[in-house]
Amino acid sequence: SGASAALLPGRPLLPMGGGRDSGLVASVLRPLNPLLVSVTANRFVTGLAEFLGLEATVVQRRLSTNIGELNRTVARNGHIPVTAINSLICVVAALHLGCDRVILANESSASSSTITTADGVSVNHQFSKSLVAERALAGALVAEGVPVSTFSAVRPWGELAIARAFAGRPELFGRIMSCNRAFVRDAAVRSAGWCGQCAKCRFVYLTLAPFSTPSDLSSMFGQDLLASTEHGDLAGFEALLHDDRPFDCVGEVDEARLAVSLLTGSPAWSHHRVVRALAPLVPPLHAADLAASLAESADHEVPADILAAMRTAFV
Repeated sequence: SGASAALLPGRPLLPMGGGRDSGLVASVLRPLNPLLVSVTANRFVTGLAEFLGLEATVVQRRLSTNIGELNRTVARNGHIPVTAINSLICVVAALHLGCDRVILANESSASSSTITTADGVSVNHQFSKSLVAERALAGALVAEGVPVSTFSAVRPWGELAIARAFAGRPELFGRIMSCNRAFVRDAAVRSAGWCGQCAKCRFVYLTLAPFSTPSDLSSMFGQDLLASTEHGDLAGFEALLHDDRPFDCVGEVDEARLAVSLLTGSPAWSHHRVVRALAPLVPPLHAADLAASLAESADHEVPADILAAMRTAFV
């Protein structure tokens, strides 16, 4: 609320889901006074905006009234391209509000396939977050003469590098929410915060752990997921190490394996039950592999000024 059409061109618009990646981008680009936009009201975005001293606005969308019934009966209810939908909504918002850049927070691993089917077809359930989709949308905007550019500010980095950068800003702990169950439309199954039971919770916890303390993560998540004695939790973390990833917005298998390898060598984490159980399932840590995972990729569309700003968080 409070945004107006008098905004000066050059002010970026940041689509916000309340999660780790967009929270990091908002924090790093804070000196540019970005406008934070959430599609539908999001208390986590509002709270982060207040903490960072940034303006936030909400764009409402109206879904067809028969979608719920179709999903319960005949429709194939897969992972809709919500990032593509929300990106286009934010482009329209940028035109209305006077912003000339829509800056997303999609990491490099969003371009990787999630599973490979039995007949050899690679499937990326979050395709609309991929670099291919990003370039297609940007190209379409240019072709149509739309004076708004769009790109992802964290595209040069993977989830492990982003986790390290985020952990370097402990003031953001407790101010983001990456659990998808906290945002489901059905209030009966919506979690109040980190559910601790989904692949997204486990992956975010696993990748933050090598760069955080157990007490910090326990405070953030409300529990120590890597100390769990539940069989389901062990199986859930082990699934992150399989070549076919869980059908959720989680990073690459190699990133999860590297995180486990780092934890096995950490005095603070090596005794945790989940870490001990996973340790035999991953290869020994090699410095070259870790360096490659944390390195900046040249395959992106980030403009020089934004890239320079983002690099300050990835040193």
